Amino acid sequence: MSMNKKRRIKYPDLPLPVDKPAWSRKHGSYKHRNLVRIIVVAVLIGFGVYLTEWIRNGEILMNEPIMPQDTMPYLFQVDDPWADEEYGDGLIRETGCGPTSLAMVLTPFLVWQPSPADIARFSQEFGYYVDGIGTSWDLFTDYPAQFGVSVWQSEMDPVVIQNQVDQGNLLIFSMGPGDFTTSGHIIAAGKSDEDGFLNVHDPNSKQRSKKWAMSELFRQANAVFVLQKE
Repeated sequence: MSMNKKRRIKYPDLPLPVDKPAWSRKHGSYKHRNLVRIIVVAVLIGFGVYLTEWIRNGEILMNEPIMPQDTMPYLFQVDDPWADEEYGDGLIRETGCGPTSLAMVLTPFLVWQPSPADIARFSQEFGYYVDGIGTSWDLFTDYPAQFGVSVWQSEMDPVVIQNQVDQGNLLIFSMGPGDFTTSGHIIAAGKSDEDGFLNVHDPNSKQRSKKWAMSELFRQANAVFVLQKE
């Protein structure tokens, strides 16, 4: 009787002996592999979420530009999250027209969304902000050059500028006193649906972000810069 009790099969569907050490080790290894898979999947999911946020913040390079070259986003100095970041003598909402305009015109040439805050930090760190004056024009050539974008100062000639925007190139204007400012201001511009006009993106005004005649812009501008992908 004692022998029969000792050999009673507890799990009839499994081969004898069920308490064989090798089976236990194999079962433990199987559970371990499953645990590893679960951890790997969780890490990949977490990385995917982080990657999505990174892309949304304009930190990751893709394969294609994020918008057509002859268009650009509307960005304003008062936009979150950069409005209250320090820049030069004040905050981006007050003094950041240069970095914000540069972010707008660069976006169509790149595969990521440059941030006005990042450009402002670069400007300050490398001495492109001049106290009491504002952003140096050199920022408009030196910063884009890092990404293979050529920028040069152009003559303010309607024929020349029309030819440039017809090619999909974009513009940065340094404005003097007039419709846009009482002292100095930087704006972005691109092709309009009508020759002799430009679509202006004023980083400090939604109302002034509209179609303007080139003659009106040239009358008030100190300089115009052309951006072209190399």
